[in-house]
Amino acid sequence: MTKFQAPEFLAIAHRGYSERYPENSRSAYEGAIAAGAAYIESDARLSADGEVVSSHDPNFGRVSGNPLTISETHSRDLMALDIGDGQPPMLLTDVLALAAGRVNVLVDVKTDDLVLAGAVLDRVITAGALGSTVVGLRSAEQVRLACARDAGVQCLGFVPDCDDIASFFDAGAIAVRVWEDDIEHPTAVRALKEGHRVWATAGRRSRGEAPGFITPERLAYLQDMGFEAVLLNDPTLITGASA
Repeated sequence: MTKFQAPEFLAIAHRGYSERYPENSRSAYEGAIAAGAAYIESDARLSADGEVVSSHDPNFGRVSGNPLTISETHSRDLMALDIGDGQPPMLLTDVLALAAGRVNVLVDVKTDDLVLAGAVLDRVITAGALGSTVVGLRSAEQVRLACARDAGVQCLGFVPDCDDIASFFDAGAIAVRVWEDDIEHPTAVRALKEGHRVWATAGRRSRGEAPGFITPERLAYLQDMGFEAVLLNDPTLITGASA
């Protein structure tokens, strides 16, 4: 596939280099770093014993075949699972350690739960990673509380609806994220024209595409519109690195 070359356009490796490696795995994050991604994205959910686990789904059934519910399971038992290629799930602390000094991290807090958001902030602050981590939050209340806790927190608003964009910026978000289906929503377009930082998650859900899928032509269109960053499964489409 043709590469889309744009070094100033930020490639955010969606669940790591998930086009090529098991999502949210060590190999996916290492592969994304090798591919030159500006950020690796780690999903975040809370285990029964309060550990922050890197998982998109509320259980590992899809990726491991074992439908253990993360919130009801001790992290010790979750770490015994195989999420692909013999790899166990990762804790957020492990993702931050892997990334330290090498790449930025986007943490997608998968719910609007304040306890989970607080646990993520605890890990980021303890790791000394505020400057290299963006915390993706799903409510303006989460953003306000995060910014009140530490002025150094960088919050990305995962807006549930484009009409909520202003409320996330008002709460202190440095940027907002919209889906590719919504890039031409009038509120999203106005935010771009006003110079706000807007990111997009690739994938036309209306067409049944997987989140993170995109073509070089669509990447070019997003850059022309003024989007700062794109979450995509194959970061080499932006970085031009050899797969």
